[in-house]
Amino acid sequence: MHTARQALQRLQERWTAASSIQRAWRAHKARQQYQHQRAAIVSIQAAWRGHSARIGLQRQARAALVLQSAWRARAVRMQLLQQAAAATAIQAAWRGHRQRLAYAGVRQAVILLQAAARRRQAAAAYQQLRAAAIALQSAWRGREARLLRQQHAAATALQAIWRGRAVRSQLARAAAAACCVQAAWRGYQQRSCYQSQRAAAISLQAAWRGYQQRSCYQSQRAAAISLQAAWRGYQQRSCYQSQRAAAISLQAAWRGYQQRSCYQSQRAAAISLQAAWRGYQQRSCYQRQLAAAICLQAAVRGRQARAQRERLSAAVTLQAAVRGMLARRLHARKLAAVLVIQRCARGMLARRQARIMADYEASMAEFSKVGGQWTGCGSRAAQHWSGCLRPATHCLV
Repeated sequence: MHTARQALQRLQERWTAASSIQRAWRAHKARQQYQHQRAAIVSIQAAWRGHSARIGLQRQARAALVLQSAWRARAVRMQLLQQAAAATAIQAAWRGHRQRLAYAGVRQAVILLQAAARRRQAAAAYQQLRAAAIALQSAWRGREARLLRQQHAAATALQAIWRGRAVRSQLARAAAAACCVQAAWRGYQQRSCYQSQRAAAISLQAAWRGYQQRSCYQSQRAAAISLQAAWRGYQQRSCYQSQRAAAISLQAAWRGYQQRSCYQSQRAAAISLQAAWRGYQQRSCYQRQLAAAICLQAAVRGRQARAQRERLSAAVTLQAAVRGMLARRLHARKLAAVLVIQRCARGMLARRQARIMADYEASMAEFSKVGGQWTGCGSRAAQHWSGCLRPATHCLV
């Protein structure tokens, strides 16, 4: 029994050590994967910000040409409307992602509470089974002890009765022998021999019966010890199987959660990249079309100007002065209108960014209420989305 207990303890220690090693290795792999993904995201963000800065510089360089016609003012207004729609879509996506993260955190907390309750129920059931087994063992041992005491008392009573009867018979024979010593000497010798043989037979019978009782007791005790060892081994195996199944279930749930989180983050990053690339394609197409329209307008206007100059060569100087004055006035009015539009747009973007930061702080407060263990996951998700939102707001500015 002691050897089996030691073997079970060694097995439990090995299982605990293996679980600790597996947990440490998986945490190390998860940290490495997170570092690789973070480095890749930082590189993509840097490239995108550089590209956005270059596009912004090109857009500022072309702004002087855009301010020369009304069509360019209309294009600016359309662009502002598109940016407002894009910001609205980004806000809707962020709020949906925040709600999904909150739901996932609440669901994980409920799962942990259920697991704790089930472990508590299993421990209570194990304690009840152990108490019942101890009660059965104590009852069985008490019954064996009572039977042994009853058998010993019965043997003692039988021996006392038999010895009293022998003594009484011997006294009676001694009284008869006193009356007729001479006639009964030979009978006395025979009876003495018989008594010695009979006493020897009684001693042998008592010894044999004691040996039989001891052998029966030893066999019953060995059977009880075997039953106890088998029952305790069954209990330990059942407990080990339940603990192993619970550990496997927890490991499977944790790995599934990690895979789902990784997939969600990668999917969100891919969606952000796709949205940025499509916006870049649309803006590039719009810039090409705008440049082509400007070239056509310049060619048509140049042709018209040359024809008009050929027809009205005398009024060229006067018309040039008047047109220069009108152009300067129109340029001043357009420049003032553009400055007003830019100021309004920047104020709107600043207010939206403030609302986004307020929503982010509220979501972080909700995550801190759910549990400290999800703070790391929430901060990484917040960094990821803030990194995705930062290029978009830079493009809007």
